[in-house]
Amino acid sequence: MKVLLLTVGTRGDAQPFVALAQTLKGNGHDVQLGIPSAHSHLAITYGIPHTPIYDPTQEVLAAPSVRSAITNDKHSIQYFMRSIPRYQRRIAQLLDDTVALARASYDILVYHPLIPGNQIAEWLNVPSVPVAFQPFLAPTSKFPNPLFPLRVPHRFYWHTYLYSRLIIRLHQGSTSRWRRQELGLPKRRRQGDILRQPDGRRPSLIQAFSPIILPDQTHFPKWVHTTGFWLLSENSGWTPPKQLSEFISQGSPPVYIGFGSMTGLNSDPQTTSRIVTQAARNARVRAVISAGDADVGIKEIDRDVLTIGQVPHSWIFPRVSAIVHHGGSGTTGAALAAGRPQVICPYAMDQPFFAQRMHQLGTASAPIPQRRLTAASLAEAIHQAAFSTTMAAQARKLGDQMRSEEALSAAVNVLQSACERA
Repeated sequence: MKVLLLTVGTRGDAQPFVALAQTLKGNGHDVQLGIPSAHSHLAITYGIPHTPIYDPTQEVLAAPSVRSAITNDKHSIQYFMRSIPRYQRRIAQLLDDTVALARASYDILVYHPLIPGNQIAEWLNVPSVPVAFQPFLAPTSKFPNPLFPLRVPHRFYWHTYLYSRLIIRLHQGSTSRWRRQELGLPKRRRQGDILRQPDGRRPSLIQAFSPIILPDQTHFPKWVHTTGFWLLSENSGWTPPKQLSEFISQGSPPVYIGFGSMTGLNSDPQTTSRIVTQAARNARVRAVISAGDADVGIKEIDRDVLTIGQVPHSWIFPRVSAIVHHGGSGTTGAALAAGRPQVICPYAMDQPFFAQRMHQLGTASAPIPQRRLTAASLAEAIHQAAFSTTMAAQARKLGDQMRSEEALSAAVNVLQSACERA
């Protein structure tokens, strides 16, 4: 197959696509990855043929009002109200970049839902496969859409998933002129619906997370494929800094504390830093505190607390006793795969869903929303995660189960089947 992959968003949106590209390439398929410039280093590291594309996300998230909404808005309503207009004003360059990249021969297009990949695939006359890293696209009556901001009776759960399609359409704005002028395609019914192909049939939708995180007896239609998390293998050329490896080896396993791509978006990062440092001391644990993508180097705050920059989760998670994080899909998957107890401090959007599910599964303490984060509450949760033998046993059990999933191979099979049906 000749596969075009297109993604936008944070590192958590880009890294799984690099993992899929790596698997496709390893299986002998031709792949081209369109990836935000901010994350192109990932493609370079793993030798993935790629083209950097403009991504409005980083500029949108840099706005102070948007950052404030991420931290303080329980239901993400303010976040969407503030981010969507900014995204719409900047999407033209993204559309130009993706069309330029698509001016080649491909067999299939795999894409992030915020890109109108279905229309680009229609222009190329190839099948398209949207990818969801959270259970927010495929309707189910088992639980409401994790992004839906209101509580609703059970009988309305199915309908809450229309909200996601609305959010996607609003992000993309009106694509009618672009569709007509750039793609040369006529207007048609449901042209912006990513869950319909031009002929009205359903596309293959890949849910790139583990079935483990879903409530029992959750069922989806046959066109929905829940493959497991797309985790990037450890880079064989990467070696940990000496100070970090020595810190980990010279004492009891530390607790990892890091909020991933959310770290730089926190409206009050200094306060959060003081809280997590004091919480580690109060819980009487050794701790490795990650500053995310920030280039902070390595700083030893005291003999039991070390601050680091970006470190591969696949390397550090198996070496710690517990993992404190924000509840993003990719970090949750990596923590599950490592078989370590978790403390999840969600901001908004899908993160409260993952936090609650990990708690219900017995592998995480009760969620602590970021807006309610205190040194005392975090210390109590860290102590439970680091020292509970019951939680540790459940985390190991789920880790063994998740590592047995052949998520990336399953995704490749879905793409091959979609090509064969086209």
